[in-house]
Order: sequence, then C-alpha cells, then structure tokens
Amino acid sequence: MSIKCCICGFSDEKSILSHVRNAHDMSAQEYRQRFGRPLRVSWLKSDSNAMARFKAVGRANKYLKLGQQSPNRLMDGQWSKDHDSCVSCGSSDYPHVGNGLCKRCALKMFADKKRSEHNLAAMKSGTDGIDYVTCLECGKPFMMLRTDGHLRPAHGITLDEYIAKHPGAVTTAKNVSDQMRTNISSGRKKLHQDRGYLNPQSQRDSKRVEMIARHRDARMQRNASQTCADDSK
Repeated sequence: MSIKCCICGFSDEKSILSHVRNAHDMSAQEYRQRFGRPLRVSWLKSDSNAMARFKAVGRANKYLKLGQQSPNRLMDGQWSKDHDSCVSCGSSDYPHVGNGLCKRCALKMFADKKRSEHNLAAMKSGTDGIDYVTCLECGKPFMMLRTDGHLRPAHGITLDEYIAKHPGAVTTAKNVSDQMRTNISSGRKKLHQDRGYLNPQSQRDSKRVEMIARHRDARMQRNASQTCADDSK
C-alpha cells in the first residue's frame, strides 16, 4: 500500500510528508485542511475508519479542492463527451449511458438481445408454428410478428402487407396465443370476482340501476308518508 500526493501525483510506500514540505512548501496541517487526506501510511493503519475515508475521496474531489475543473465533467448543454445526441434515435432527451446510446435505446437493445436469445433457444428445441414462428422475409424466429416490433423496423412493411405478400403465413405461435387467451380469461374472471363487473360500462350500468332503485324507494316512502298525513286530517 502506498500514499499519493494530490498535487503532483508523487507516491511513496511510507510517507509524503517531506515531499509536501520540500516540493510544495506546505505544512502537513495545510495539506490536510486543503485535501482532507493523510500524509503517512501509518496514520491510515492506526485509524480503522481512515482507510474508508481515504478511499471515499475520489478524483472529482481532488480537482474540486484544487480549484480546477475535472476533465471528465461535461460542459453546460453537452450531452456526452463525443456525441451530441443518441446515435440510434437521434434524441438527447434521455441521459447518455455509453457508446453513444441513450438510456432508452440501451434498454431496448438489451431487451432485444435477450428476446433474440430466447427465440433461438425455442427454435432449436421447439416446433415452427407451435413454439415459435419464422419470419418469411429474413428467416429469424419470433414468438409473434408485429408491425412495430419487427416488420416495420427491419423490413419497412406492416402486418397486413406481410400477410398479403405471404398468404397463409402464421404470425403468432400457437402456445403464445393459448397463453394469452388463458391470461385474459383468468384476468376477467378475477376482475368479476373482485368487483362484480367486467368493464367500466357494466359498472356504470349497475350503479345506474342501484340509483334508480334507491330513488324509487325514496319516492314510494314519501308518497306513503303523505298518504298517512292526508288520512289523519
């Protein structure tokens, strides 16, 4: 383990106290007040929390305390050091992640990679039309073919144009469609059990029926009370 000078980068395995005094004409107290770092390795070993504090002071703090601007800091209005906008979508609304990509495009690329790996595994172990469908334009496997998912970005066509170009082509795997149908059915059943209706329109209809019955009962009660009052007179 060695200790490094924050001013010039000189390092020593034991101490930089003499170096700071001779090379920079600075006392140990002035150095610690300015940078918040020790000058001897033994000081780090004597204090159990000193090493954690020593590592916590990063490069940005060094430039800040020296009164200099960090070379890695972006200028005002700068999206990244090498790019003005995302190389994929051309937008600068989302923060830069790396390799010229914004956060949205990087997440989309990661999801597409995982989806492609899953589709290739299904193609190796499954059956075409049941476990996956094959795009007749490029031959790649998919769980389902969509206009915005693959057809338009890759081939510039819509799903209707694809079906017209390849009559009888399967666009959704059988297992996927069965699973979607099961999920929708179970979701509607749970909604009906929890709320007593399947959609907002039926909820409004049921509330309207309850409101009409409530007003009818109130009107009948008013009429009955008025009749009793007339009979008493």
